[in-house]
Amino acid sequence: MKRYTLAYIKNEDKVLMIHRVKKKDDVNEGKWIGIGGKIEENETIYDSLIRETKEETNLTIGDYTFLGIIKFYYYKNDISDEELIYAYNLFGCQGEFRPNEEGIFEWINNNKVKYLELWDGDRYFIGEMLENKYFGTYEFYYQDDILTKAVKNEEIIYQR
Repeated sequence: MKRYTLAYIKNEDKVLMIHRVKKKDDVNEGKWIGIGGKIEENETIYDSLIRETKEETNLTIGDYTFLGIIKFYYYKNDISDEELIYAYNLFGCQGEFRPNEEGIFEWINNNKVKYLELWDGDRYFIGEMLENKYFGTYEFYYQDDILTKAVKNEEIIYQR
């Protein structure tokens, strides 16, 4: 299973989100997500968090909170993807923000995030993220971009 970091940069009552509309053949195309990426071989989770934040935004991490783990299972046509994602909130990031080719970055008011085009599974933990609450473990199963099952801390909370 591939391992990733996912981070939400917070600033007062806003969170930095990326609208993924720039990359071709992007599994996240059209969705709003946080920053992050694959944990490289021999790289710690924290080192990946630092590197991905710097690569995607040019910012240096200040403080952070671990939110939990997300397991993402995705099946579409001949594409199969399984990811283990370590989710964080980041605070007090320093430096001069620089967007990248991943998508369009925007500071979104916390009360507007739930109205964005998100993955359906993200809607389960987004409130906990906004409140900076540890959520434990979520598992999300997708078939053809449709959420078919959601599990929180080993309890099924949605099944199609």
